[in-house]
Amino acid sequence: MDQDEQRALGVSVAEQLQAAETAAVIRDKTKCMADILATALAEKGLDVLVSGILQGPPQWAAETLRHVAHPGLHRDALAARAATDPEAAFTVLYYGADVGAHRDALVAATADDPVWAHMTLREVPDLGGHRETLLAAVAADPASARFTLEQVADLGDHREVIAAAAAQAAL
Repeated sequence: MDQDEQRALGVSVAEQLQAAETAAVIRDKTKCMADILATALAEKGLDVLVSGILQGPPQWAAETLRHVAHPGLHRDALAARAATDPEAAFTVLYYGADVGAHRDALVAATADDPVWAHMTLREVPDLGGHRETLLAAVAADPASARFTLEQVADLGDHREVIAAAAAQAAL
């Protein structure tokens, strides 16, 4: 879903929730997700904001965890939604949102896509017990393997496997 499609969906959800101010901010292409969330939070409160966010793509949940300082009891639902998409999961992990028990599910979700597995290996310091899974995901994609070989220092026993996969990218 591209940005215009997300904005259209956002306007539809905001109108469904009778959040006219939020719909106007979403329509304004100079406004970012932080602006949209701040407006929705002020206009309708946290419960309504989260109910709307959960109707959208997983990235909305990730951005909510990133920009809303205290999601309260909604933290679990937002983290679970973000964990359904590798990019959204990476976003949550990269920006250091407090996700409690959902951290493992988020790290594991990034392994579903070699590009996001590479980014997670490169940018997220606490991988829990998922380092092996992420390295295996990267090894399955020659381009991701090449970038990982160049950008991730500690590959341990996987260096040879990653190097062999990276060599396929050169062919």
